[in-house]
Amino acid sequence: MAGLRRSLKVRLSVDPRRGWVRERWRVPEARKNVREGVIDALRRFRLIIRIIRRIAVLSIRSFP
Repeated sequence: MAGLRRSLKVRLSVDPRRGWVRERWRVPEARKNVREGVIDALRRFRLIIRIIRRIAVLSIRSFP
């Protein structure tokens, strides 16, 4: 979250002359970054679940 805020500050300080452009682009950019973060977290979560399932299947098979 801190990194996201920092990137927003950088985006804000790029062009102080055209305030309306800056204000318009600030929010969608943040939303996009948040969405990418959520998707990344979901991907990681699915990967972990897949690994756990594989381990569970192997351990069940190894039991008589």
